[in-house]
Amino acid sequence: WQFPTFDASVDWSTIAGSIGPITRRRRVAQLRHPLTHRLYEFDVWMATSSRCRPAAPPRRWVELRSLTNYPFSRPQAMIVDLLLDLLQQSPKPRRRTKQPGANPPGTDGAPQDP
Repeated sequence: WQFPTFDASVDWSTIAGSIGPITRRRRVAQLRHPLTHRLYEFDVWMATSSRCRPAAPPRRWVELRSLTNYPFSRPQAMIVDLLLDLLQQSPKPRRRTKQPGANPPGTDGAPQDP
């Protein structure tokens, strides 16, 4: 499962052609996801469509509050948590993911010996 993802060079008219007319949009976050051999950066946008186009199979649209029922990669799960928090639509306790770099300064997040 994955949110619609577009290359940074794609303009909003192309995105609107894929999902439907966009009436409002706002950037809500930038996430970084490091792997051993590359770094992924996601600009996360929230948008409203006045007439959402049906998703082309095998894709489908689901309600935001039901997203906790689907498996997501770590960056996508961080986006789910972010959107649910922004819209305060937490239906139940959900798995929490930690953003890279979220550890206190000087720690790597590893368990500490007493």
